[in-house]
Amino acid sequence: GRFYQWFLFVGLLLWLALMVNGVWPALFSRQRDSASRGQWHLVVMFTCAGVLITVFWASGFMYNAESNLAVMDYWRFWIVHMWVEGIFEVFITIVIAHFFVKLEVLDAEGAAGVALFSTGVFLFGGIPGMYHHNYFSGTPTMIIAIGACFSTLEVCPLALMGFEANEYWTVQKASQEPGAQWLKKYGPIIDCFIYVAFWNLVGAGFLGFIINPPVSLYYMQGGYLTLAHSHGALWGVYGMLALALVLLVVRLADLRAKWSTWTVDWGLRLMNLGMVLQIFLSIFPIGM
Repeated sequence: GRFYQWFLFVGLLLWLALMVNGVWPALFSRQRDSASRGQWHLVVMFTCAGVLITVFWASGFMYNAESNLAVMDYWRFWIVHMWVEGIFEVFITIVIAHFFVKLEVLDAEGAAGVALFSTGVFLFGGIPGMYHHNYFSGTPTMIIAIGACFSTLEVCPLALMGFEANEYWTVQKASQEPGAQWLKKYGPIIDCFIYVAFWNLVGAGFLGFIINPPVSLYYMQGGYLTLAHSHGALWGVYGMLALALVLLVVRLADLRAKWSTWTVDWGLRLMNLGMVLQIFLSIFPIGM
């Protein structure tokens, strides 16, 4: 039945309530200068992304067991494509931007502008691009062609992700400088964000774009190359982001504590190496 869907929806509503309760004071704070305005814009985008994560999950309730297969397929890809690949990407971009603003590595207003631009690119390519999935639900050829054209805009976020990974690596190298030892406290968290950017580039971007062109997607949809794309994207982007946020909460609980990050560093390396081996020695060759 639909117990799991409703159970998760209730959980998302509770999560949204907790999140809004936390950001409520910041939403109504006064913006005295450009820095405070930039932080306020990030908070607004963060709240909107949280609302969209909750609301878009409800699109899975738009069909039932008696619905036409075309209707089922249409709403199913609102979850697969828009909820996962669109809204969550926006959420991740804003969370990471907010983190670096709090570390005073990025300027608040500049980070808000970049986050808003990235959001526009993700959604501009993602919403019309969703229709390239609907091959088997009676979708007119013209609509599939429009979806295929927009889905190729994944190249644009791909380029942004490459620059993003380079920026995180620069921050990581900066933390090794004698005058920036305070950044070393957040070393494992920055490492997680580097892995997020890497898997965004490889798992979500490269492996996703391999199966995206209309000529290939018709035959590959739901095959092993789709599994390679989904494993890389889900683990690298959302799994590593979850680990980063857990480590951030633990770090902020006691900033004076000295961490021995050797175990965490090697754990992150081995987990990501394992995912690389799983994808490129097993799933990807089978799909090819």
